[in-house]
This record gives sequence, structure tokens and C-alpha cells, in this order.
Amino acid sequence: MVDPELQVVVVNYNAGEHLALGVGSLLESTFPLAITVVDNHSSDESIAQLRNQVGAPKHLSIYLQDQNLGFSKAVNLGASHSTSPYIGLLNPDALVHPDSFKKMVAILKEDPKAGLVGGLVFEESGFEQPGCRRREPTPIRGLLKSLGLGRIMGGNQLDMTRSPLPSRPLPVDAVSGSFMVIRRSLFDQLGGLDERYFLHVEDLDLCRQVRETGAKVIFLPTASIIHSQGVSGRGLPIRVERYKHQGMVTYQKKFNRGLSNALLPPLLATAIWLRFLFKSIKLLISAFLSRGQNGPHSSTDTLARYHLSRKPSSPRRVLVTGATSLVGRYLLPRLRNAGFEVLAISRQFRPELDSPGITWYSAEFLEKVPVDEFFRVEAVFHLAPIWSLQRLLGRYRLLGCSRLIGFSSMSAVTKKRSNHHYERDLARSLIEGEQQALDYCKKNKMSVTLFRPTLIYGGREGNSVGLIRRSIRQIGLFPMVGRGSGKRQPVHAEDLADAALNALKLESVDGKIVTLSGGEVLSYRQMISRLFQCEGKPPRFIPIPVRLMRGVLTLVSWLPNKRFLTPEMANRMNQDLDADCSEAQKLMNFNPRPFRPC
Repeated sequence: MVDPELQVVVVNYNAGEHLALGVGSLLESTFPLAITVVDNHSSDESIAQLRNQVGAPKHLSIYLQDQNLGFSKAVNLGASHSTSPYIGLLNPDALVHPDSFKKMVAILKEDPKAGLVGGLVFEESGFEQPGCRRREPTPIRGLLKSLGLGRIMGGNQLDMTRSPLPSRPLPVDAVSGSFMVIRRSLFDQLGGLDERYFLHVEDLDLCRQVRETGAKVIFLPTASIIHSQGVSGRGLPIRVERYKHQGMVTYQKKFNRGLSNALLPPLLATAIWLRFLFKSIKLLISAFLSRGQNGPHSSTDTLARYHLSRKPSSPRRVLVTGATSLVGRYLLPRLRNAGFEVLAISRQFRPELDSPGITWYSAEFLEKVPVDEFFRVEAVFHLAPIWSLQRLLGRYRLLGCSRLIGFSSMSAVTKKRSNHHYERDLARSLIEGEQQALDYCKKNKMSVTLFRPTLIYGGREGNSVGLIRRSIRQIGLFPMVGRGSGKRQPVHAEDLADAALNALKLESVDGKIVTLSGGEVLSYRQMISRLFQCEGKPPRFIPIPVRLMRGVLTLVSWLPNKRFLTPEMANRMNQDLDADCSEAQKLMNFNPRPFRPC
């Protein structure tokens, strides 16, 4: 039997259900490959689960060891069982896209000077994993990183995750051994992986040796995996850290013997072991504090959702940015009940919002993942700030989005002529974001509706109404400038979620900016009085002269993350900020509730 062009070696050690998921993703590859699994004497059921789930495909071989050989030795053993011209490495806790290995082999075929190719590696949370594109760990870089001073080097740090993601293949010093392809001829010429590395740093060593032959190490940003880093070592984190740090000491001794400064090698070794000591203490403290807790991205369930959501038989898909916002909390379950598969984008995972049919991604994942390796969506609900929409519009179009529903704010109108530059800039950003979205969608024949809601309330206390309510609960008083006669029309987040879902199928609001306000107009004082009632307290207002209030707000606005508390807020207590939503009522049958914050 002739071996396929590519052999992928997977080294397993107690990877549990992740192994079957990872090998399952390999079996869906669009490029012919042979899969070689080397099991390093696992004590769990990972091999049995693999055999049970995937059976015995023709090009899958499993080799069981009677001891833990370490990663390098196991890779070399696995590679010896094939003659394929290309060797790929994939960690057992990784999911690979069907086209990724085809892209990587294509680079090696197209460029004879390319010797090794690595791809883009994402953590389960969706952030780019440090190490998938790296610079040479010179003694200076290694010393500064060991001392926690890596940022001193700015854009010249060891890990390149802070550098912009390239749009095309890029020669780099090193890539990650969790996901790479190398020419077999070059692998054999180098003698395989250096078996002095038991676990970690062997990839840096291999990349260094490849470059010393004159061949290039290429980082390919258009091929990606999802990697649940460290599954095999979760029960032994300190031991894994020891292997990492020992590996770096071995690396520096191997490649930096000829240093003119004789003090640097021992100084670096000392710094590396000090870093190991601090990391070990940190791991022990973390383990003690997290006893009995499960991280949101620590189970195979999360990885399985990435896998399942790639299936062509998946239901209708929509993408929701700002998924943990006030509106997002109500929109997600409504979308699921309507039969949609939801791809939720957020800076943080909220366990209380999770449910089957929702897969969570970071905003970084959305911006970096290769477009052809992400999932086609029919609609996008953009609940993130409207000014972030411009850089994502092109990506939404490439994902197949034909319907865009976005949220702006009535601040585009109310703060347009503010006396404070921060508020004017905010209004300008909102208006520009709206117009850019409308123009782009019109040009590219995408259906779009943008909403301008008034003051939003409902749910958690992270918004303005929630913050006021919390201060009432804690202090029992509220400062009031004048009579507080300015009109308000707060709108509940649940009503906005209903409007967004309803707009999905309405052509009448296509290409429009629609105002959404609440079902009751009341004065600012009345609004605050309702919040007192919710806390079971009688309304107690402290009269504050407008100049004093403006002065206090000016001082507060200088605090970190408090720029939005401008002195203009003092004046707005007596300014009307209600809004006419008759257009929404006519076009969408929008019927918001009265202000009921309790």
C-alpha cells in the first residue's frame, strides 16, 4: 500500500475524549493523509474511546508504548512508520480544519526554500496562542522573559502575538510543534527531534536547526487549529513547567556556547529556574483557590461544539457580537428558540448564558481566524459598539452574511452639540459608524438595519441605570441638580432583543436607522424615584448646585475608565432626552413596556 503524501503524527498521553475529537477532525481532511497515533502509556480511556468512535480507518495506525517516551522520542518513533514525503505534527487536544494541512503542504510544494510550515493556533477561548509564531529565544530575550520583563523589548519580544497578523505566509524564527509540517527529507537529515527534550522546546530546537540548513520556517496565517493546551499535563502542571524550563536551559546550552560574555549563560540559567520557582508557587496557589471549580473552556464539550459547528448539516447560523451585553442576554435564548445555531462573540464567557447550540468565541478569534475556516452565517447581530463595525464589515460579507442588524445609540443625536469634546467625539464616532455601515451594505447588496435605542435598562447592573440603582442601595441618597425635570424614555433590553429578532425578517426597515425608545415618558426625578422604590427606600434627594456638580464630575472624569462621567451630565438632568419611536411602531409593530426597573 502506497503511503499518502502526508503523515500526521499524534502523540497521546491521557488526552481523554480530546484525542477522538482531534483524530476525528483529521479524518475529515480534504488532503490525503496517514494518521499515526503514538500512545505514551496512557492510564486513561483515550485509546479505547478513539477506537470506539472512529473505528479502524485504513490510514489510521496506533502504536502503544509500555512507558512514557516523552514527546520527541514518540514523534521520531511515529515518523519511522511511514515514508510519506511530508510529516505533520498535531497535538492530541487540537481540532484542525479540513483544508488546513492541504494549505501547509501547498506552501512546501510551491516554495523549494521552505522547509517547515506552522499554522495559526487558537486557544479554546479564541485568543491566539503564544508560541505559534516566535522569534529566536536569544539569551537576552530569554533573560528578560524569565525576569518578567519581556515587554521591555516592545515589538521585539519572543512571542509575536502582539504583532499584527500577517495576511500572507511569513518567514519567522519558530512556530509551534502542536501544528506543523516538515519535509521528511529535512526531518531525516536533522535526525528528527532532539530526544534530550522530554516535553516542550523541541519545536524551537527543530526550527533553529531548519534555519541553520538555509531552509525557511514559514508561519501560515490561513491555516488554523483550536488547541486545548496542556490537556495531557493537567494533573501534573508543576512537572510540565519543569520540563519547559529544563528544555530552555538545554536549548541555551546547545546553541549559545560561544558567547563572549561568560556570565550570561549561568545568569540566564539562574533566571530560568527562578521563573520556574515563581510559576510553581503561582500554580499551587491557583489550584488551591480554584478547587471544585470548572473553567468555562476546560471541558471537551466546548471543543466538541467547535467540531460540530463545522458540519454542513448544521441549522441556520447567526453571529452575535457583544453577546454578553444587556441586549445579548435576552437575544441569545430567543435565537436558540427560533432554531438558530448561535456563534457568540464576547470578551468574556458568561456561564449563565451558555446552552447547547451556542458556541463562544473571543473578538480576537473573529478578527484573526481564516475566513474560509470559519463558519458561514446568514445574519449578524452587531451588539458591540457601532464604531467597531467598520473593520468587520468585510469579514461579515466574506462569511456569507446577507442581513446585518446593528445597535448604535441616541447619543448620536443628544450629544452631537455637547459642550464637552469627549461627548462630541462620541457622537461623531456613532454617526460615522452608522454611515459607513449603510454605505458598505448598499454597495455590497447586504440588507442592513441600525437601531438607535434610548437609555437601556434590564438585567445586570453594569449599565447606567444599574449603576444608579447600586449607588442608591449603598448610600440611600442621590444628588439632584435643580428639579430634575428633563424627560426620559428608558427602554428595556428585552424589548430591544424582540425588535432585533423581528427585524430579521422585515424588509420594511432595510437600509434604515430606526429609533427605539421605551413605552413611558417620565422626568429624570421620576425615573430615579422608581429606582428608590425598587430598593425599598423612600426617595431622598440632595440638592446640588449645578457648578458644584459639574466640578465634582470633572474631577471624577479624570479617574481611570471614568471619562464618560463628564460635567455635562449635571446639565442633562434638566434636559429632555425622550425620543419618538412612532416609525418603529408603524414598521415593526414595536410595542415597548413602561419603565419597570424592578
